[in-house]
Amino acid sequence: MDEQSKINTKIKQDMSFSNCRILVCFIFAILPFFSFAQDEDLRYYDYIYKDNIITVQLRLGRSALSYPIVSLNAPNNTLVLSFDDLDADVKDYVYTIQHCNSDWTPSELTDMEYIDGFIDEKILDFRNSFGNITPFTHYRLGLPNQNMRWSKSGNYLLKVYEDESEKELVITRRFMVVEPSKIQIAPNVIVPSIVSKSDTHQEIDFNLRHKGMVIKSPKTEIKTTVLQNGRWDNAILNLPPMFVRNEELSYDYMNKIIFPAGKEFRPLDLRSFRYRGGTVLSLNKKSDRTNLLDGIVSIERSEDFHEVVLAPDIKREFQPHLSYRDINGSFVIENIDLTRDNVTNSTIVGYSPKSYNHEENNLESDYAYVLFSLEAKQDFEDAKVYIFGELTDWQIQDYCEMKYKEDKNAYELELFLKQGYYNYAYAVVRDGEEQPDFSETEGNWYETQNKYTVLVYYRPFGERYDRLIATKTIESVDWR
Repeated sequence: MDEQSKINTKIKQDMSFSNCRILVCFIFAILPFFSFAQDEDLRYYDYIYKDNIITVQLRLGRSALSYPIVSLNAPNNTLVLSFDDLDADVKDYVYTIQHCNSDWTPSELTDMEYIDGFIDEKILDFRNSFGNITPFTHYRLGLPNQNMRWSKSGNYLLKVYEDESEKELVITRRFMVVEPSKIQIAPNVIVPSIVSKSDTHQEIDFNLRHKGMVIKSPKTEIKTTVLQNGRWDNAILNLPPMFVRNEELSYDYMNKIIFPAGKEFRPLDLRSFRYRGGTVLSLNKKSDRTNLLDGIVSIERSEDFHEVVLAPDIKREFQPHLSYRDINGSFVIENIDLTRDNVTNSTIVGYSPKSYNHEENNLESDYAYVLFSLEAKQDFEDAKVYIFGELTDWQIQDYCEMKYKEDKNAYELELFLKQGYYNYAYAVVRDGEEQPDFSETEGNWYETQNKYTVLVYYRPFGERYDRLIATKTIESVDWR
């Protein structure tokens, strides 16, 4: 082969190699678009995409009232996802996890950089309900497990799909993985410094102590988030430190880390469909004081369903504050008809299970249509009223909008709920606004007991993701 032929051959090889590199780059470039097309309806928050899916919970182990925050080095089956399928058949549900930044946008990490094991896997733990009017299939998933673990700290989105090939979105749930660090959080709930908010709001100040941990640029490398009662809809995100001292960061802001205090959530006890043992906040109209009365007017059972009618609720804006231990808007699935020894007196408000069998309660707890009503002499002008709480995924949902009944002078809504203990509130959303307002329906009182969670994220120079290096949850009122 002459010299010119060798040069031509070399050029062809180089062009071929270059084309291969271009093709590989092109494939990697378009992969996210295929993923996006597949997940075009994906929402990076807690959401249920199918009408047949109900009662979705993501808890820490078997703790009934925990937040989905887990240690990076946690043992197997630390986080537990559970949900019911009202189709009452068996489906192929597949799950995966996605790493996110502190603001819940997708991080730059690839699957293989944060998943140890399979990228997606089937949910194999499912059982059929029994002894119930409403049939359903109960699914359960423990994470991490032998097939899938996370290797990085930070925010994660758990995604559940139906059909391994089609991958139709069914559920998304947020959770956080925290890594061990030398950061110590010292939070405190104080009276707001703004006089106009001192009776109605709660302010959170906190310090971060990082003794022995070098943080070169605290104001750019450290971000903090503050949650009220585990809610993300009103979370305060990406707070930089106010002051930087020697091995200490101060978040002593004025009128910035502040939340409306609300009032204790309204309780609803649906743990029994045999006995009227429920409790709802009501007003004894024969007196001027607020009492805790038996809030269940009737429980009807037919061949096809249970129907529960609750006593009408009243607006609490101008009602005095009544302190009692609530569960901060959460809910717990429990059926005390299984063991009558655990039945509580109907005038006792609060939830404190002595023993909690997750599987027994989930499989043998039935469903009911529950009628809520809120007294109102007239409807809210240019506004809508919703039922709100963890039972609505802490979101304003269309199916939770109440309708005003002029003949009853009340808003009404019927929800399909599983036996258990619930907290809820009534939210007002003004036309043109997205954030719910509780001032007219519930009122705000500084003495209200709320839980506040501080999350600390760290991204040193050169890192490609936000590490979660510390968390702390405190109560505004100490019930001990």
